[in-house]
Amino acid sequence: MADAGQQKKRIPSSWFVIAVVVIMGGVYFWKHYEIRLDNERGLIVNGRNENKAPGDDSQSKPSVEAAAGGALQVIVPPNEVPPLTTMTIATWDLSPLSFEKLSDETRARRIAEVIADFDLIAIQGIDRTTQPLDEIIRRINATGKSYAYAIPKNIGNVPEYVAFIFDTKTVKYDPAKTRDVVEPTLSYRPLVAAFSTVQPPPEKAFTFYLINVKIPADRRDIESRVLGRIFRQVRDEDPDEDDVIMLGNFGQPVRQIDSLRNIPYLAIVHNDLPTTIDGLGSTQNIVFDNQRTVEGIGNAKLVDLIKRFDLKLSEAAAIAEHLPICAEFSVFEALSLRPNHVP
Repeated sequence: MADAGQQKKRIPSSWFVIAVVVIMGGVYFWKHYEIRLDNERGLIVNGRNENKAPGDDSQSKPSVEAAAGGALQVIVPPNEVPPLTTMTIATWDLSPLSFEKLSDETRARRIAEVIADFDLIAIQGIDRTTQPLDEIIRRINATGKSYAYAIPKNIGNVPEYVAFIFDTKTVKYDPAKTRDVVEPTLSYRPLVAAFSTVQPPPEKAFTFYLINVKIPADRRDIESRVLGRIFRQVRDEDPDEDDVIMLGNFGQPVRQIDSLRNIPYLAIVHNDLPTTIDGLGSTQNIVFDNQRTVEGIGNAKLVDLIKRFDLKLSEAAAIAEHLPICAEFSVFEALSLRPNHVP
């Protein structure tokens, strides 16, 4: 009976300890966290930052939300950029991309808006000056982004040239490895540039060469014969880099180009669907060796200018006769399945 009495005396003290712990926990939670109910996002729990000055978001942390369905998710504050796992590489023939074309405010705004959707884009059909590219970059960066372009060294010697436009927060390029290919057979010089992704550490970043090409439709049978040789040349000349991507306006469906079809393991991103405004041509494409460039995820997409901007056919054609296409690539370097030479 004495033991039973002692147990009854201990019970109130146990409840007292529990109550104290609960109260202290509640006080700590109230001092360090705030709870609010958002009509759209549900219950939101945020950490308090007592040392942060009003309007100072430099120490902001991701908040934990209880969504309507009850699942918790991390919300990244607007001033923090979430890490990327993939990037988009695109190609678009804007012939003729001239300052006159961009003098139309609406047209210029739409071109800049589409280009800004991609991390890296190969542009064809640029007038002999840099004015069109300067104007596009000005418009994109006015929205808070940070884009730049890579061009051939001597653009004044040709009536039309190709270039790359890229998001400097996603990719960077090596000017020392940027060059145009001098090939007498070709009407337009292909541009070769070396790029790497920015966010991963250098030892993990995806590094690659891009070859920007344009083949006129009326010379496609003659000029397409050298494309396979150019691809192999760029692929094999740098022993430290095996990732090579050729993209641009091929003048015809890539599957009809023998010099490219004869390259083993060649991946063709766009499956010969129409890439022209009138729906009659399939010339824009992206190709790479899928045994070496295993970073290529695919997911080809085409931007329908008519649907995007609710345009008439003539209005879309005033922007460009060709439609931009893109594909996704990993931002991380992957091990090639065939690290040795491929014939």
